[in-house]
Amino acid sequence: MTDEIQMVANYFIEAGLVTVYLLILFLAWRRQHLPKKLEKNNFLNGIIVAVQESTRTFLDAAMVFSIALLAATIKFYATILYNTGTPFTSYATVSSSFLSLFSLIPAFLLNISANETLRRGKWRRLVWGFILCLGVAIVGMWFRLKNRFNDILVNDPKILENDELFGSIWEEICTEPELQTAFKIALYVLIGISFGIFIIYTVFVMNVFRVPWFNSSRHPFAQRCRVAVITVITIIGWSGMWASLGVFMYYRHAIGKLQGPSSKDREWNFGQLLALATWVPVGVELICIWWLGPERGLSGQVSKRFKVVPQDSKVIPGENLEKVSDKGAVTSDEEQNDGFERVPLSPERSRVA
Repeated sequence: MTDEIQMVANYFIEAGLVTVYLLILFLAWRRQHLPKKLEKNNFLNGIIVAVQESTRTFLDAAMVFSIALLAATIKFYATILYNTGTPFTSYATVSSSFLSLFSLIPAFLLNISANETLRRGKWRRLVWGFILCLGVAIVGMWFRLKNRFNDILVNDPKILENDELFGSIWEEICTEPELQTAFKIALYVLIGISFGIFIIYTVFVMNVFRVPWFNSSRHPFAQRCRVAVITVITIIGWSGMWASLGVFMYYRHAIGKLQGPSSKDREWNFGQLLALATWVPVGVELICIWWLGPERGLSGQVSKRFKVVPQDSKVIPGENLEKVSDKGAVTSDEEQNDGFERVPLSPERSRVA
């Protein structure tokens, strides 16, 4: 698994988009505390709604991106561990772990910020369990590779005469020991942040703070604790995300100077450009919802047999919604958790989807 420039661009695009989304979602959460001019600003309100309603698409894309990186890293590590003739470098092995674990943080930050309003929570928890298993596997495989490097460095006195072995660990010999040590420490910190925020959120926010005693209006302090834990997790995750990118770019630059101008990591081709298309659907949906409004923008995600209406609307089951005013319909209380519902247009499908 190599570090090419289009992948670096992907990481920065994802981190930048997550930062923008977190900021807008924070403004939405604190909207009632904004100055009245801002609170009633149509442009700002349009952006807030567009971000809120496109978060699901962004989260899905971020989770798929993370799974792809984790799976690719596991395949890369398995090939090295079980096929001794496979060429590799210590830089590739360390950076693969670093970047695949880094990809967990942006996706998890989005999940934290939108978890209370998204549907399909059970399926998403299953996917996060699968992602966590992939992450644990990568950490275990990385420590096996680390031990293998140490064995080569210590036990092979002719390492400088063996081109295959030297090609695998030349960064360990040619770079300053402090640089290698610092990057590996950064990897350990990243492992701690990635799994730490996941464990804290799962134990406290998803379980302890859901106990009826904490949800009671008679215990406002408990609710403040829940908000404080989510805020701290978000700040730690966001800081770790950008710090990890900064550390990786510094390490990449140092290795790049040793590789010289012959390195192909800085070259672009069509396949590399295509990798950036990961985030195109996010931008398209964000712009569509902002430009068309949430009802028309979200209606574009379903077939013509359905139409998205606000939860405070009223509709007669089976009646064509094109003839119903915007303020017409009621949906079931059990489904009211995101502000919009898909309602059928034909008499044959008279249930709310």
